[in-house]
Amino acid sequence: MRSDEPAPLLGTDTAVSPAEYLLQALAGCCTVTLAANAAAKGVELKSFRLELEGDVDLRGFLGIDPTVRPGLQQVCVRLHIDAPDTPREQLEELVALVESRSPIRDTLVSPIDVVTTLA
Repeated sequence: MRSDEPAPLLGTDTAVSPAEYLLQALAGCCTVTLAANAAAKGVELKSFRLELEGDVDLRGFLGIDPTVRPGLQQVCVRLHIDAPDTPREQLEELVALVESRSPIRDTLVSPIDVVTTLA
């Protein structure tokens, strides 16, 4: 897996950025979680797509403002679900299941230990 940053961040913009990989991981996990739970509930999905975006304040990453976190400030996930025979309330229940059962989402919203060592 290659990664790069946009030119304003001294990259060459020739590959996906680490933040884009993170959003893709979340999108992929939400997709699997949605499809599995829809099937389990008997909801026929004609189609669906996800739109994700992450807000970052580069002052934290660049060390300009120590009060600003260097990571994403917020991630927005918009689910577009086409399931014509399913009431909106049932689709909202599916979205709640995605929020509660997606392992990648859980990893992002719950504090975890990340151990960094110099080898």
